[in-house]
Amino acid sequence: MKHALTIAACLLCVSFNSAHAQQTGIYTTYIGGKAAVVDQWTATTDKDGTLKTVAALSAPGAIASQRALTVAVNHRPMSFVLRAGEDELIAADFNGATVKLRVHGRSKLNLVKMRMHVPKTGQQILHAD
Repeated sequence: MKHALTIAACLLCVSFNSAHAQQTGIYTTYIGGKAAVVDQWTATTDKDGTLKTVAALSAPGAIASQRALTVAVNHRPMSFVLRAGEDELIAADFNGATVKLRVHGRSKLNLVKMRMHVPKTGQQILHAD
């Protein structure tokens, strides 16, 4: 009995250590003062620090029609995918200053990192690195 309790306590501790931090929420996007998109999301942080966010996107009051998956490591994006059913609408793979972008029905695009500078005037100026 004593060993069974010890084993049970060890298993419980291991399960707590392998558990992932998880948060959920709802975010609503408004356009012109009206709700346009409802985003029900779940963010999970793995033991290695990888952040995965899964979101179900829908019109207000409707069943989710799209899913988005974002993966980040060390506070930097690694990948993003937006799906409608099984179809991949848009996807991006980030590698340093390069982004490989896939858009449904188009060939792959490679983008270079862009810096945005917002001077005091508020105008946005883009610079290719």
